[in-house]
Amino acid sequence: MSGSVSGRVSSVAAAADPVGATPERARCLVVTACYPAFLRDWYGAHPGLEGQTYAAQLASLVGSLFGDADFTSAALERAGFAAEDLIYNCPALQSAWARENGSPATDPVAVLVEQVRRAAPDVLYLYELGVATRPFLEAVRPSVGLIAGQIASPMPAETWLPGFDLLFSSFPHFVRRFRQAGLTAYEQPLAFDPRVAARVAGEERTLGATFVGGLSPLHARRGEVLARVAGKTALDLWGYGAHTLPADSPLRSRHHGEAWGLEMFRVLARSRITLNVHIDAAECCANNLRLFEATGCGALLVTEEAPNLPDLFEPGREVVTYRDPEECAATVRYYLEHPREAETIARAGQERTLREHTYIRRFARTADVLR
Repeated sequence: MSGSVSGRVSSVAAAADPVGATPERARCLVVTACYPAFLRDWYGAHPGLEGQTYAAQLASLVGSLFGDADFTSAALERAGFAAEDLIYNCPALQSAWARENGSPATDPVAVLVEQVRRAAPDVLYLYELGVATRPFLEAVRPSVGLIAGQIASPMPAETWLPGFDLLFSSFPHFVRRFRQAGLTAYEQPLAFDPRVAARVAGEERTLGATFVGGLSPLHARRGEVLARVAGKTALDLWGYGAHTLPADSPLRSRHHGEAWGLEMFRVLARSRITLNVHIDAAECCANNLRLFEATGCGALLVTEEAPNLPDLFEPGREVVTYRDPEECAATVRYYLEHPREAETIARAGQERTLREHTYIRRFARTADVLR
């Protein structure tokens, strides 16, 4: 690929005829980041990976199915773009690129600047807005046709919003605030990649009620809901941040460690019921990845009532809702005792996600906006 960073395109996308492809496809770099704890665990579980080529390391990280993996780039490929993935905050990965490309840069962000400059993409699509400081955006601006950002988490203080041409968010209130500030912004719900469902299709539902996700001061309400459920019924938990729990929390004895990428999806695929409690920054809107990951893996999703939830799922038929921690605990108990009802709703939720909430459908629209 002329002007590419790595020469890599999604294997799934490359195997299919891109929709609307043209001889000269617009080029897009999709920039993501991985949790440092995941990188530590992944490289620890794969000795020698840090010494492999850039392409091998990138393929390994994408193959883990952590975070966005290649879901966005594959969807953009299907929509007619030539898309590549960059994981900017992995020191071993970025060092490998610098070695192979004769770059003197040593800091991962400095390497990213060089990657963007050499690729000179038509679109720079940033999932990680923490890197989008004014110095970074000004450094890459001459090499980029369009700078877009996507956010579904608290806004980093260092992000320089005037440096973006387009912003996307699954938070309706963020979109309103961006527009009020004179920025071009679009609401874009998150999504699920059906390839994941195929990877976990053979898992047996041996788990009752679960929660898989983060526990931190940014999830204050989440801790309250989970503690109430754990006090009323069996609940198993996986995810990061368990060390932030109070010493006497009932969740500590139910926590089974971190579950990243494919392992997280396997837990969801083994769950009859899984809970969802949004981050506090969501401000009562239904928007997070767990909505689609849980339903996509076929678990019954129990999530908060939200004014925009009916736009995504039909409550009571495709997902189940609750209004407070006590109702959440009672709801979980009920569906554990009525597994056939739970399975019927879970199946409908999965069908809705695989039909409407996929990356390919989301980014068909996004591709039109980018064009």
